[in-house]
Amino acid sequence: MKIIITESQYEMLSNSLRRRLTPNDFKYFDNNLNKHIHDKLLFSSDFDQFSYNVISQVMHEFVLDRKDDEIETEEDPHYGLVYNDDSLDEVFERYWQLIPFFEEYYKDKLSTAWHEGMTN
Repeated sequence: MKIIITESQYEMLSNSLRRRLTPNDFKYFDNNLNKHIHDKLLFSSDFDQFSYNVISQVMHEFVLDRKDDEIETEEDPHYGLVYNDDSLDEVFERYWQLIPFFEEYYKDKLSTAWHEGMTN
């Protein structure tokens, strides 16, 4: 499935994000959204919370799976090479800006799944 965003949606993204995102990054969301929809239905009686929980979980995994090269690392005496906390926070903050975009982009899909889950 090819993700198509409108010019106004594209304009919502910061220049920093526009430079960093690739078509494969958008495919990542499409490919990973469904597994979290069913997991989060068990814990959500409110649609807005459900939507945020699904998107933020995919975003968390996205950053660690696809953007971990942007996170600085440091040597820990007990664990070896670990993420630097400040750098990790900075990278998460950068991509967390995408959550409202993805909530809007997937609103219909999430709404349908939530309503079906609430009736089952």
